[in-house]
Amino acid sequence: MLVGSFLFGSTADRFGRKPTIIATFIGTLGCMVGVTFSTTVEMYTVFRTGTALFLAGASIGSFVYVIEIVPQKWVGAFGLMYQGIFTCGYMNLSALAFIWRDWHEIMGVATILSAPYLIIALVIPESPRWQFTNGKDKA
Repeated sequence: MLVGSFLFGSTADRFGRKPTIIATFIGTLGCMVGVTFSTTVEMYTVFRTGTALFLAGASIGSFVYVIEIVPQKWVGAFGLMYQGIFTCGYMNLSALAFIWRDWHEIMGVATILSAPYLIIALVIPESPRWQFTNGKDKA
């Protein structure tokens, strides 16, 4: 995830938040599908590493996007809410894994439940702050 943070953090600064979020999430979904259908340890390792790499980029891009679009007085609250969602997800995944023991199926369900995020990423506008900073403000 460290490599993904460095790689996609600079990509988000150069090309924009929205394109980076979309590209990294497509990569994340593709690797999650690969993990779901992996049959060897090598396949699992490659796809899981790819998932971590792309997910780090999606997380960095999404977090910065949220922080840039909310009013200044709400930045702290929205930053905490953004991180809190991951905490809730980890707790739910742990409970699900305790009940449902087949990791292939759990990964498949996680992939399906994550897919709507791509639709959201396609319809959100580019960060106004990024546009202004890079001289691409259309206002």
